[in-house]
Amino acid sequence: MNKWASEGEPRIELDAVKGHVSVSWGFNSPKSNKILAWLHPDRMLERLTALARKQASTRGTAMSPEEKADALEKLAARKFELELEEVALIDIFQEQGHADARHRLDIDPAALLGVKEPKGLYRTAA
Repeated sequence: MNKWASEGEPRIELDAVKGHVSVSWGFNSPKSNKILAWLHPDRMLERLTALARKQASTRGTAMSPEEKADALEKLAARKFELELEEVALIDIFQEQGHADARHRLDIDPAALLGVKEPKGLYRTAA
């Protein structure tokens, strides 16, 4: 029984950036997974959670709060750059007589105003 249990341990893939977790078993039988989940739902969730935490701690794939803040700031800066380009393109289209070219309602107001460097604007308090 222990041998079967060790062979049946699932592989957990963690994507810390997307916040996605996938579980794959050593066999391809979704019905047996459903039976196990029905038979021992709490125990199954407990074991999967423990395995995911163990793998995350040994792989070091999770971001620290500082790394996450830096990554979010870089993404926000890139998004802002793209919004500046978008505003410029919409303005060009409007100047060329394309009346249907309009700015999105959810565009960053700083991009519409042409603010070039909203540094620190997007960093949240720790």
